Parts: sequence; C-alpha cells; structure tokens
Amino acid sequence: MADSPLFEKACNELERVTHLSPAEARGTLRIALREAGYDAGSVNRPQLLAVVFHSLPQELVARGLQDAQKICDRIASHLATA
Repeated sequence: MADSPLFEKACNELERVTHLSPAEARGTLRIALREAGYDAGSVNRPQLLAVVFHSLPQELVARGLQDAQKICDRIASHLATA
C-alpha cells in the first residue's frame, strides 16, 4: 500500500527542518504512527496531527534532536495547509 499524501508531506517537512535523512524521517514518523495504532498508508489529518503532537516529540528526543516541540509545531503548521 502506498503512503498517504499527508504522511509524505509530514516526512518532507521533517526532513526540511531537521538533519534527518529521508529514510530516517520516514522511519521516525512510521514508528510514532505505529505506536499510536495508525498506518502511514491510511492516516488522516486528525490522526496525523495527534501523532505529531503526542508521539513524535518523544521519537525526536530519542534521536537527539533539540527543540522537538518546536519541530512538531512547524510540521503541524505545514499540515494545516495540506
């Protein structure tokens, strides 16, 4: 199954605002989605935003990124225009 356009948009923004490679950004977001019980192929905007605010910050901190909440706020803002 192909990934949802929203997942792709979130991954692209995560790459843009961090030093993560494309594979690292996708993997990090996939882990956060999986922990919340969602799938990258079918995630919708409310689900993805919930993950960005609640699960993703922990994943970013685990990868040594500073300002995880600020990064997540930027991703959420980017998704709001999707």
